[in-house]
Amino acid sequence: RLVLNDLVGNALNAGAGDVHVTIAPDGPRVAVSVRDDAPPMAPGVWKTPGTSSARLEAKLAELSGTLTAAQRNGTKTVTASWAARAE
Repeated sequence: RLVLNDLVGNALNAGAGDVHVTIAPDGPRVAVSVRDDAPPMAPGVWKTPGTSSARLEAKLAELSGTLTAAQRNGTKTVTASWAARAE
């Protein structure tokens, strides 16, 4: 839930009008990707101390996870991936 709240919330806060969420298994991992049409991230903001992306990356690291972003053709895709575990 934390991943979805963070990634979708960031897209909406950045002004996205079109948001697509994909949740998929990635071998023994889970990957959540959010693609949006918000303006590009400002240089130097991504994963800097105090940002939600930095906090989320720290949480994902506890689960051997990663947080990546790619921007192209007017869209941005942020993907969180982590090792799935049974509850």
